[in-house]
Amino acid sequence: MNEEETVTQWQPYLPNLEDERLYLDGCAKEDAGDGRLVLIALRDIARSRNVNMSDLAKEAGISRTMLYKSFAGEARPGFAPVLRIARALGFRLSFGQLPDARQSAAARAKTSGRKRKQPVVKA
Repeated sequence: MNEEETVTQWQPYLPNLEDERLYLDGCAKEDAGDGRLVLIALRDIARSRNVNMSDLAKEAGISRTMLYKSFAGEARPGFAPVLRIARALGFRLSFGQLPDARQSAAARAKTSGRKRKQPVVKA
């Protein structure tokens, strides 16, 4: 899924809470790590429900301008505002382990065989 394939074509396909949840979950799994797809999913869900954006911003505790800019990709809100938007729409955050996450990122880094560059000391 990419950003071009989202937005309006998904709106008619979110007729119930389970479909919204699956859509949000799918976007979270495919997100590149910047939260953009998660914000797109939250925006699509809000639009499919005909949520008043001023009310959503107020309930999420952010400005309406920040909400609009976040949904338009003009701002990158931190984790807390995204979490508050999700909660205002009735979603909660949960975590699951990735299939290949048998060891921590730190452990993978140590065993990857990469050597760190040594600092250059000039005499």
